[in-house]
Amino acid sequence: MGLIEAGLKYRKITLMFFIMAVILGIISFINMPRFEDPQIKVFMAQVQTVYPGASPEQVEALVTKPLEEKIDELKEVSKITSSSANGFSNIMVEIAPESDQKKAWDNMRQKVNEARLLLPSGAGEPEVNDEVNKTSCLIIHLIPPANLPVASIREIADDWKDSIKQVPGVEKIEVMGLPEQQVQIILDPSALAARRLSWTHLADALQKRNVSIPGGTLREGETGFMVEPSGEYSNLEEIKDTIIYQPVGGTAVKVKDVASVKLVHARNDVLVKSSDNSAVALAIFPKEGHTVFDVNEKVQAKIKEMKKDLPSGVEVQSVYDQSESVKKKFDELWRELLTGMGMVLLICVLGLHWQTAVMTALAIPVSVAVGFGPLASMGVDLQQMSLAALIIALGILVDDAIVVNDNIERHILLETDRYTAVLSGTREVAVSILTSTIATVAGFIPLILLRGNIGEFIRSLPLVVAVTMSASMVVSLWLVPIMRYWTAGRVKKNIREKAFGQSGPLGPFLNRLSTWYEALLSKCLKLPFLTVTVALLVSASTFMLIPIMGIQFFPYAEKSEFIIDINTPKSSSLHETEAVVGQVVRKVKEQIGVKEVFVYIGHQLPKFYYNELSGGRGETLTQLLVVSNQEPKETHQLAAKLRGELTGAIPGSRVTVRELEQGPPVGPPVSIRIKGDDLSELRTLADQVIDILKQVPGTVNVHDDMGSDTYSVKVNSSPELTARWGVAEKDIANSVRMAVDGLEISNYRKGDKLYPIVLRTSEAEDASLSNMSSIWVPSWKTGSILPLAQVATVDVGWNTGTINRHNLKRVINARAYTDGTLPDNIIKAASAKIAAIPIPKDYKIEYGGENEERDLAFAKIGKLSIVVLLLIYVIIAIQFYSLTKPAVILLSVFLAISGAVLGLYVTGTPLGFMALLGVVSLSGIVVRNGIMLVEFIEVGLKQELPLYGAILEAGKVRLRPILLTAATAVSALLPMAITGGSLWRPMAVSIISGLIFSTVLTLIVVPSVYLLITKRKLAG
Repeated sequence: MGLIEAGLKYRKITLMFFIMAVILGIISFINMPRFEDPQIKVFMAQVQTVYPGASPEQVEALVTKPLEEKIDELKEVSKITSSSANGFSNIMVEIAPESDQKKAWDNMRQKVNEARLLLPSGAGEPEVNDEVNKTSCLIIHLIPPANLPVASIREIADDWKDSIKQVPGVEKIEVMGLPEQQVQIILDPSALAARRLSWTHLADALQKRNVSIPGGTLREGETGFMVEPSGEYSNLEEIKDTIIYQPVGGTAVKVKDVASVKLVHARNDVLVKSSDNSAVALAIFPKEGHTVFDVNEKVQAKIKEMKKDLPSGVEVQSVYDQSESVKKKFDELWRELLTGMGMVLLICVLGLHWQTAVMTALAIPVSVAVGFGPLASMGVDLQQMSLAALIIALGILVDDAIVVNDNIERHILLETDRYTAVLSGTREVAVSILTSTIATVAGFIPLILLRGNIGEFIRSLPLVVAVTMSASMVVSLWLVPIMRYWTAGRVKKNIREKAFGQSGPLGPFLNRLSTWYEALLSKCLKLPFLTVTVALLVSASTFMLIPIMGIQFFPYAEKSEFIIDINTPKSSSLHETEAVVGQVVRKVKEQIGVKEVFVYIGHQLPKFYYNELSGGRGETLTQLLVVSNQEPKETHQLAAKLRGELTGAIPGSRVTVRELEQGPPVGPPVSIRIKGDDLSELRTLADQVIDILKQVPGTVNVHDDMGSDTYSVKVNSSPELTARWGVAEKDIANSVRMAVDGLEISNYRKGDKLYPIVLRTSEAEDASLSNMSSIWVPSWKTGSILPLAQVATVDVGWNTGTINRHNLKRVINARAYTDGTLPDNIIKAASAKIAAIPIPKDYKIEYGGENEERDLAFAKIGKLSIVVLLLIYVIIAIQFYSLTKPAVILLSVFLAISGAVLGLYVTGTPLGFMALLGVVSLSGIVVRNGIMLVEFIEVGLKQELPLYGAILEAGKVRLRPILLTAATAVSALLPMAITGGSLWRPMAVSIISGLIFSTVLTLIVVPSVYLLITKRKLAG
């Protein structure tokens, strides 16, 4: 007794297992986490280090290079990029996709710790962030009363942060826009000079007094006592009373005698605004595995509760709520899914008896429900990629059920008893169904093996299709026969009263079509070589369309929000940047359709979208989040209008209007790397590339990432004078830093809060270029202080812009955004002129941006396509025990690819990653028809039919199921092709057009090729 017969014989037990699997699947579906987009595990980490007061060259030489060289020792590292700016180093590290992320990042932290010993004493602790892909689920703004600064709501912001952090499912909260509190010690130089002291004496006294070193455990018999040495400051008065110097027989000199001590707010280096109102931003990040809806619902309930205790005038504004975006996206995809399901059911009803149609359509929800159980255990969540995969699978989930139903009906006509008819009808097609399902799944399985960011992005798609297709096979071979057995007696009379193939309203039409197809196939079989040649030539000619088709990696996301990046000149202060931003905001607010404008000056927006990289900072950097009250199409037009009005509108500043993108992070779509050692030579080459890009129509905001040189103040000490007066270079640097930004020397702990203790020679607002020469510096010879002008000169000059590096080599990236032109077309237009630029030895020009990422992804897909075809070939070869029959069947893949190219060209759809993914998916889908045709030809030959008769009979018998399965697949994808948006439309178009083209030609080409090969074998 075989498995199929056992399932039918013990049908109640079989049905019980199906019911259990469906219930388990429904529970798994309900508990699946929900997101708007795939949760990409980015193989990237960030290392940021602050080195206050250092020039880009100093940061590069003393901070960036030592860190890079240590990190590069790791075997997992595939790419290192860095930027060294004034006082700041930022390193991005990418590891190979096959690496163990946790182990790689742990190893990198060890290397960073080793490199820390090589960094200068003034550099801060390198901060390693290996969670750059963490995306916030909710961003809110706390807005103080109009007449009060944001510092006035510090306690409220801290309370809200602590309270929301306790909500289940919340991992962390980022706060922006709130100035740091610090203990400032403002020195009185004249008081220090009168006592022949310097700031180094005061700093030394504070550091020795304020200690927090555990004393260990004291053992007294069997009892242990924790020893806590005193020394840590408990209040500001203790700081003021710290003794600096105790002369013999004289009065002690205390801190309060030579300085003032107070707890104040430091200068705010990040300004957050809701339109014109200053605000404090709270970005809430969910824990991994928690549903956005659940976390946001609980957080919103907590916010509603805390709002009741807010003082009058304090407002709360929601900036971004991911649950709203998820709901909108899910509504769209569910609508497409249900519409597709309705169309599939309609096709089944039109082409099959209504009872048969219902049972066939039942395979969809049952297969999906059965599949959700294992999918949940594989870590698949619900987002647009997994839901779109269901739509793709929708049309082919009924294929096996249609084939089984169709064959069972054929056996019922033979007047056997219903048990034998159902069993024989199922057994006869079981091997074909198994082979075709494995072949279809084989077309998707290699996509699961695609590594890197692109693999993470699409991972759920092949998993969902493969698992639900496998579930569909199980349903068709074990559940459908049971349902047909129970209904066979009721529909048997109806089937016998009609000719086979006339079930359903389309029955007569399909019958006439079958007769016409039989006549056409008969004519083609008389001239098989000519038939095959013409079909292959027509198919091959479509590939000539590829060079004139547009190529696009991923399209823009269709959303009602977009970003405006503002970069002011490198020498701009935060307030100068704020003035420029004000001009842009006013212009944006004038536009019809703008609902809100949220402003972040000095820092990028909190990460709110899956492929936006955050962490950028600096006084010259600003990001605006513009929220539209229009539909995505109108928002796209609004962004294009603003792009035209703002590009180049503010001299010296760069304003970039850009829409959110789909797919893995790419950055500027057009990016050309110029690599070498000498910055001036790199600048010369970059300027030539930029000039070429500016001449290409469709480019906007063409720039390089080095930026212009900055106006700087340089302190040049005299070795002779410093030696004469006993002044150390380190003390000069610290004295200057103390006067400009303040010098952190220790920390003050109050409760669970830690405040830096900062020495200053004046109030922050008092530091200016005019009083730089009067800065006091300590002398180790005299122990007192003297003016900086006595040992150094203060000169004004120019400083290099940002120094960038790519894999440990200096680089300048010439970049551009686009306005209505595909990046690939821009590169094509500029590449010839760029290639003509004379390149010195040891310098190199490389293409990055979208082209680089696209080429890498396309190459991976190309290699996997070969694996897919080999897998399918092996599977079919095993079924037919033949090396030629798989080649015959695989012709349908070539026909499908031709049809996909033709469909993309006719619809004006660019050839992109998703379109290519559709083509790869076709490989497994279209071979089903070829397998069924060849299988039935083989059956006819075994029944001793002549070769021509076997081919004609197989074509006639398989025409209806082939057409119905193709029609269901096409109808399921039609809603996605029409309303699926820019991401999914290319994939739907490529599958639909490829499937139609392949189905039509397969019915002619496969029988003709089979005839040619078989006749040749017989002749041999």
